[in-house]
Amino acid sequence: MHIGHATPFVLTRYLQDALGLSLVVQIADDEKYFFRDIPVGGARASELAVENIKDIIAFGFGPCKTFVFRNTAYTGDMDPTVMRVRRMLTLSAVKNTFDLRNSGNVGKPAFPAVQAAPCFGGAFPWVLRWPAEERLLQCVVSCAIDQDPFFLLTRNVALRV
Repeated sequence: MHIGHATPFVLTRYLQDALGLSLVVQIADDEKYFFRDIPVGGARASELAVENIKDIIAFGFGPCKTFVFRNTAYTGDMDPTVMRVRRMLTLSAVKNTFDLRNSGNVGKPAFPAVQAAPCFGGAFPWVLRWPAEERLLQCVVSCAIDQDPFFLLTRNVALRV
């Protein structure tokens, strides 16, 4: 994490407190493997994930209204949403957005769909459901600027997912 993450987390904490909203926090430990060659399941990957989770917990989110997960440890209800996003994204859009080359690993162009999935209520119906009406909630995504390319792609396919 970096200081650029602080503002989105402060805003998110405010929204959770003011509106009683549920929060889903994705720890993208697989991104570190695909983009930075940090071995998946290794000590360094676990250490980075645990440190990120501790930093996030320090913002004081409500424990009963917050679900934090690591991509390498949980897919659960998220897989169907990941598949729908993958089907809507084009390889050329992903390659152009992230300046990917044909010589890179296939995890790189596949990763944006995993990053995007938690933006949709259907990825976590047991967390993001309005209890009184049994309907899925829409999501607000607050993120640091370095994550904008992922969510640019997400916005482009959102209405079709």
